[in-house]
Amino acid sequence: MALYYVVPAYLYLKSPSLISLLVHVVAMSIVLLFTRGGWKRWAGYVGVGVVFLSSPLVAATGLYTTYRSQLQTYLQFFDDPDLSFSRASYSLRIIRSAGLWGQGFSEFPIRWLPFAQSENIVAFLVYGLGWIVGALLAVLVVFFILRSARIAGQAKDPFARLLVLGMASILSIKLAWSLLMSVGLLPYVGITLPFIGYNGFNTVVELAAMGVILGVYRRKDSIRHAIGERTPEAA
Repeated sequence: MALYYVVPAYLYLKSPSLISLLVHVVAMSIVLLFTRGGWKRWAGYVGVGVVFLSSPLVAATGLYTTYRSQLQTYLQFFDDPDLSFSRASYSLRIIRSAGLWGQGFSEFPIRWLPFAQSENIVAFLVYGLGWIVGALLAVLVVFFILRSARIAGQAKDPFARLLVLGMASILSIKLAWSLLMSVGLLPYVGITLPFIGYNGFNTVVELAAMGVILGVYRRKDSIRHAIGERTPEAA
């Protein structure tokens, strides 16, 4: 529990980066749930985490007060998205005005939507290139999730399978969150669309993770060769 959750939680909260901690917890939980008997450990970790988060020690830090106000701001978006002043509202207005083939990038209303190169990259691309590109992005995200799950299922080595699950889970969460928060279905947080948005060194790490996933797929039959079995391709 210390290795999987406590130490990462300490480092993420010290940063501070609560959304990064949330992505880590979800990805680590997926890895545990796909290990033999891992659901028992996961249930135990969740129980300990709930007890800790409900303790007076955490409540005294003011963490709940800060994020409660942010949650209330996000929920106000659903009361009337057109009258809301949240970032999700501005993003949704820009996406609605894009049209089927987009409006181009020369007159992009950057004053309405800052951080167009990172957090708001989806709205920026849809406004410039149109709803067709937005739909294509959504299809690519779904394809990536399904393909990653298939690669993990085809890996014969248990360690390789869990490695793909962990890396693909983190990338999939970021991809899906970036799309959904652009249309107001998830809260706006500091997540940039992987591989496309400007994200500094994180982009290098994301590309390296994709290299590892593809490397696992390429060597998915290595255990068969090690024990002398012939693959269908060799036959």
